[in-house]
Amino acid sequence: MAKQSENEIRKVQLQDYEGFLKEIKIDSDRAKAILAGVYLEQCLALLLENFLIDDPFISKDLFDSVTGPLNTFNQKTKLAYYLGLISEQEYKDLNVIRDIRNDFAHGMHGITFEDQSIKDKCENLLIPNQLKRKYDIRNKFLVSVFLLVSLLNQRASEIRTKRRKKADDLILEDFIKAF
Repeated sequence: MAKQSENEIRKVQLQDYEGFLKEIKIDSDRAKAILAGVYLEQCLALLLENFLIDDPFISKDLFDSVTGPLNTFNQKTKLAYYLGLISEQEYKDLNVIRDIRNDFAHGMHGITFEDQSIKDKCENLLIPNQLKRKYDIRNKFLVSVFLLVSLLNQRASEIRTKRRKKADDLILEDFIKAF
């Protein structure tokens, strides 16, 4: 498989983002919450993948939805935080968004941003409070999502150019000579 150029990567990311924006504007509260969670999870995976060594097996080995050790939103969020790729505030907001996504995904029907449990969780979002503007609950959630998506995508792009290198193979003779 040929390696994608930076322009090809950016084009695909832009198409994904444009599709995300189009869908999140027209769908139900349930679709907004679930789509936001899915897209943020993909942004985290991209950030982590760009931070790690350039290896074609990383996606399959780490992010596989069944066998990968980083196959959940929660695991990706924790690792990104522990590696210093996201701030504590971003970590907390991602966890709130994940909880909201889970409520919408596992609730049978009729759940909206007007439900008290969803309102309470949205009130815990930290990022919109820094903007010193008043938002209704739905928009508080969406502002958090859009800002986090932008931050994660920006960091993923920046970090891709500084990608870690694979460790050199140990040459036993050189190792022995060092002693």
